[in-house]
Amino acid sequence: MEKVGRTDFWPMGQKIIVNGRVKQLPRVFRNEEELMEFLKEVVERVSENPEKYFMKNGRWKSNVRIKNLDLHELGIHVEGIEKITLKFSREGDYYVLKTAYPTQGKAIYQYESWSGRWVING
Repeated sequence: MEKVGRTDFWPMGQKIIVNGRVKQLPRVFRNEEELMEFLKEVVERVSENPEKYFMKNGRWKSNVRIKNLDLHELGIHVEGIEKITLKFSREGDYYVLKTAYPTQGKAIYQYESWSGRWVING
């Protein structure tokens, strides 16, 4: 972990080893299905406003990165997660979600390579 810089995990209660010690991350989602339902809802809400997220100067973008998307602005509440980042790529006439990760909230831990510590990013 010391060499990667920043790493975010979906808060599903994973255990990680930090400097030889086991650390339990918070559990926000019970399983992958619950996480998928959450992501589907976020993508549906973002898709309702294509001009804001998927277009620039009236043209469709080929790759879309929505950085630090505020869940409260979308009307979505998940305890411990405030913001997420989504990355899409355009494949034909459709956008495909390539990755999504939480970036801010009290259940989000961030590894600081310079200090060798995990800190809450909320």
